[in-house]
Amino acid sequence: RDIEQFLRKDAEGEYIPTRVSMQRLVELGRSLSPEMFTTYHRRLARARVGHARREFRRRLGALQNAMTQPAGCSSSSGAAAGDTQAGENAERLLQTVLHHLTTVESFVSSLSRFFKSVDLAVPYS
Repeated sequence: RDIEQFLRKDAEGEYIPTRVSMQRLVELGRSLSPEMFTTYHRRLARARVGHARREFRRRLGALQNAMTQPAGCSSSSGAAAGDTQAGENAERLLQTVLHHLTTVESFVSSLSRFFKSVDLAVPYS
């Protein structure tokens, strides 16, 4: 929380008003170390990646369920060849989109695993 307050200063040292006094910010500036900033940003990145992963999985699951549901009506025996071709094209497009979204999910999961492993390897101070 202290690091967040300290980071609210702008480039000229002006402070964007919150509940922390200027004197407290000066104290924080003297006491904060680069390692503290590193730890703060790593934890922040881990939390944000975790949130993005959960949200992406939730939305991907809903999309997969919606797209894999049966259409509800079967093709009639008098369907034209063009309708069959359009259906096949739509199915291929759907499968390609789901494949690419699964690849993105894999990437986000890899990021999440990376931050977890880094946090396990680095001792907290």
